[in-house]
Amino acid sequence: MNDRLTAARALVAHGPNASPAIPHLIAALSEPNGPVTDSIMWTLGAIGENAIEPLAKAARSGDSQLHRRMACYALGRYAPHATAKMTTLSSLLNDSDREIRRAAAGSLISLGQHLGRDHEYRDSPLSDDEAAAANQLHPLISTFVGDETLDSEFAEQALMWLTPLR
Repeated sequence: MNDRLTAARALVAHGPNASPAIPHLIAALSEPNGPVTDSIMWTLGAIGENAIEPLAKAARSGDSQLHRRMACYALGRYAPHATAKMTTLSSLLNDSDREIRRAAAGSLISLGQHLGRDHEYRDSPLSDDEAAAANQLHPLISTFVGDETLDSEFAEQALMWLTPLR
């Protein structure tokens, strides 16, 4: 486990140059160890745009439900390139698997929180892409409030973070 954790964290420093590792990282998303999985998501976030389409593919048709859910969670983890991530996650709200629909909704909420927090705490303003995604996410996330299958408090917090961006 420590080797996998260390390897994933070491790749973060390489950012987009770590793109050749994307297939291996995505394959390892269903790692049963939380810290390793968290580091893998961090690495995929650091790789950035090149990881979005492979993650989207894994979210749509991964090897298992766990793998698909983890790909959803990875997409909702970081604000950059939010529109592309939002498009994939929104399409999964109609998936035939209830757990995938929940993962997609939860990831959209998470993405909204990240956008709002980045706006609040980052030295630079949100990119045009991020600002557009925040505008689109607000009404979508508001539909999740009161949904018994989701964490309404989490959705309400995301709306609180997104409201100043509207």
